[in-house]
Amino acid sequence: MRSEPRGADRWLLCGLAAIPMTCAVFGALVDERARLGFSQWRSACRASGLTLESLVRFTLQLLPGAVLGALLGGLAVLGAGILLRHRGCAAGALGAHAACAIGMALGLLLCVLPLPVPLLLAGEALLTLALTLLITPTAYIDMRSSDRKSPYHRLADQRP
Repeated sequence: MRSEPRGADRWLLCGLAAIPMTCAVFGALVDERARLGFSQWRSACRASGLTLESLVRFTLQLLPGAVLGALLGGLAVLGAGILLRHRGCAAGALGAHAACAIGMALGLLLCVLPLPVPLLLAGEALLTLALTLLITPTAYIDMRSSDRKSPYHRLADQRP
């Protein structure tokens, strides 16, 4: 049983890393439609100055749907890691989860910039995918046939 993902599975992990971010975007859309949450959030963060306290306070107060979406998406990533553990995705899902958390934290800083929202979301997505590729384990990228054999078959091949 592998504990680290192969090359093809790393792209699956990149998809997993995008799940919480996508759920957060849908939650932010709900917040925006219900009470202009994202627009007010950007204005409030810019007006109060860029501090960690203001980012956290305004995010929790003005974007509760986005926070809930991100948390539910994070649970989905961890659940996928548990369900796909036989493919070696358990450790990778944890790496994807960490990359998403770091990417979303840095994305909060990006969202305060006076840039168009689609550009900000694309930048955050690219940052998260790059972090996922850097954080996930790479020991099993080699796709040789010997890597796909079970531990029993590898021991049998080593006998004299």
